[in-house]
Amino acid sequence: MEANLHGSPITKYEAQDIRQRAAALCAWLTDHKTNSYKPEQVAHINPPTNSERSDCEIFEFLHNPPDTYFAYVTKKEGRWQAINWPGAPLSEWCHVGAEYCSDMGDKRRAIEFMGINGVRYVGTFYCGAGDYCRVRRAK
Repeated sequence: MEANLHGSPITKYEAQDIRQRAAALCAWLTDHKTNSYKPEQVAHINPPTNSERSDCEIFEFLHNPPDTYFAYVTKKEGRWQAINWPGAPLSEWCHVGAEYCSDMGDKRRAIEFMGINGVRYVGTFYCGAGDYCRVRRAK
């Protein structure tokens, strides 16, 4: 399910359940000294799906707006948009500045967007390295 601009895709109880299952999976991985598993090994945990993780991320973004954030940037139908890793929108509007070359030699752009949580974010879109940006709350 994709988040809309004015509400959460899940309830606080669903978010709590997803976080608990993610924590249980993390504990299982730590106990077994591994970072991979077969579905049958963790069936009793019912690990969250990528869609559930995305919904939980949107819930947290809406209900506990972060001061700093790592997001992805895409251009859809000629408009820039900040998104989370599965592609759910995080921005109501997004402005991306002109490309420039940093002292490190990579290509970057300034980025500014209004989050679906009502917070304005500014930062750097690392367009030369991938489709991600690091932003912080605007003052």
